[in-house]
Amino acid sequence: MMVSHDGSMPPSFLFSLRHHMITFVILYLLSIMTSVLQGVAAMDCSVYTPGGSYSDLSIPGGETCSLGTGSYTFSSIHINGSLESSDSLTLHSSFVHIGGFARVIMADSFILTDASSMIVEDRAMISCNNNFMMNATDNILFQGNVSVNIRGNFSLHAPQTRFRDMYFVNVSQNVEFFGSDVHFAKSGSG
Repeated sequence: MMVSHDGSMPPSFLFSLRHHMITFVILYLLSIMTSVLQGVAAMDCSVYTPGGSYSDLSIPGGETCSLGTGSYTFSSIHINGSLESSDSLTLHSSFVHIGGFARVIMADSFILTDASSMIVEDRAMISCNNNFMMNATDNILFQGNVSVNIRGNFSLHAPQTRFRDMYFVNVSQNVEFFGSDVHFAKSGSG
């Protein structure tokens, strides 16, 4: 990062940063408007009970899945709509994909674990009132204007972690990375 002799940021850098932030805000507002226009339908997730093992958890865009507190196991997880819980939630899966204007809203802590790969992309938003942990055996990828808002600790466990494109990360407490290969794109903020 270039800094002028008087310690201030050069005008070109400040303009670029302001441009990226304005673009992010516009895209985020558009994603909210799109979700409202699509409408939100309640998905029947009462078939899932804590401690159970299931095939795929697939939440289409425009639908909301509410899970009770506890631990659930799925073969794979694909979230394009909204996932929410009124308490702590742990999901075990071999593959996790959160994207397509997805919304993950947790009233307490949220843990995603046991996956080889975890992908959060395409204007997805994750919000937790407590801790959020992701544990992957291969890689974790954030890309495509994602937003992460965590009131507790944000922990990422993976050999390789990538933040690409624009991203916004707001963490009230600690951010922890467990892995030897962590890379951040220049256009993110957090």
